Amino acid sequence: MNAHSALWGYPNDGPLGNAMEDFISSINLHPLNVKDAGPIFQQRNAKVWPDLTLSIGQHLSNATSWEVLEHVSFSDHNFIKIQLNIKIKSHSYTRFKAAMGSQ
Repeated sequence: MNAHSALWGYPNDGPLGNAMEDFISSINLHPLNVKDAGPIFQQRNAKVWPDLTLSIGQHLSNATSWEVLEHVSFSDHNFIKIQLNIKIKSHSYTRFKAAMGSQ
C-alpha cells in the first residue's frame, strides 16, 4: 500500500500514511506493528514496512507481541511472528440430537 507512517516503522510520515492512520482510527482498529522492528521487506537498496497487522479492540493489541524475524525466508519479505498473550477459558456442552433429525 506504500503508506509511510512512523506509527508502523517508517522514518517519516507521508500523506497516504496519514490518511491510512485516520482510516484505521475511524473504524476502531489498532496496528500491532512495532515501530522499532526491523523492515518487513528488504532488497539491496530498499527497506520498507508495507505489511500492517491490525486488531479489533485495544485490549487485544495490548496482549499481543509482534516481531519481524530474521530467519531465511527465501523471499524479500521477512517472516512476522505474532503471539497472543492471553488466557483462554473454554466451555463445552454435550448436545443430544433427536431421532427425527430435529434439534
